[in-house]
Amino acid sequence: MRTVNQIVIVSPNLSLNLALKDDRHLYVVYSLCADSLFRLARGGKMLSVDTGELIEALAQLCSAVAHVHDMGVVHRDVKAENVLVSVDGNTLLLADFGLSKRLTRRQRAKCVCGTLQYMAPEVLAEQAYAHAIDWWSLGVLAHRLAFGTMPYAKGQDHKETLTLLLNSRESMEASSQRCRDKDVREFLAACLCFDEDERTLSVSGTMKKVEERAALARLESAQTRVNFIDVFAALSDRDQLEECNGGGKQ
Repeated sequence: MRTVNQIVIVSPNLSLNLALKDDRHLYVVYSLCADSLFRLARGGKMLSVDTGELIEALAQLCSAVAHVHDMGVVHRDVKAENVLVSVDGNTLLLADFGLSKRLTRRQRAKCVCGTLQYMAPEVLAEQAYAHAIDWWSLGVLAHRLAFGTMPYAKGQDHKETLTLLLNSRESMEASSQRCRDKDVREFLAACLCFDEDERTLSVSGTMKKVEERAALARLESAQTRVNFIDVFAALSDRDQLEECNGGGKQ
C-alpha cells in the first residue's frame, strides 16, 4: 500500500480543492463548475457597477489571487478563460494552475509564460518578476468586465505585444479613468501600474475598499447574491451598460 500525502486548499474562490500525491501519481480534485467567465462574457458583455455585479466579481477574484500569493504561489495565467463559475452561479473560481510556480516573497522568476494580452510589462520585457504580475493580469480582466474591451492590443509575440503596450500607455490610463465609480477607477489604475513595486503597494489599499464594499452589499441584500450566470444571460444591450459604467462607446 502506497503512502498518500494530502494537501487541502481552503479558499471559496479556487477551483482546486484537494491534491493527493503518492510515489507514482498526483491526484487533483476540482470543484464542479457550470461554465467559464470567458464563455459567459464573450461578445463584449460587461458587469454593472450600479447593481454591484462588478464589485462582487472583483472582490471574489481579489480573494482568490491574494490566497494563492499567501500560499507562496504565483499563478502566471490569470485570465477570463481560467475563471470558472460555480453551478449555483454565485461564485467565481480561479482555475488552471498549469503555469503556476512556487515563489516566496523574496524570490523572482524569469520564464516568459502566460497569455500575451494578460502578461505584465515586466514579463513581456523578459525581466525578473514576482507575484505582482498576477495583479496586472487581473487588471486587464477587470477592464474587460467593466468596458467589454481589452485595454490594449496583442502582437504576434511578447516583444511585439510589449511595443503595442508601451505605445498604449497614455490611452490605457485615460481608459481606466472613464469608469465613473471611484473605487473601480482606483483599482484599475493600481493593477495596471507599470511600476511593479508601486503596483503591489497600490493594489493592497484599493483591494481592501473593493472587498469591503462587496461585503457590505452582501449584508444589505440579505439572502440575495449575485448570480453571474443569470447576469450574463440577461445582458443584451452593450451600449446601454457601457454608458451606465461611464465608458461611452469605444
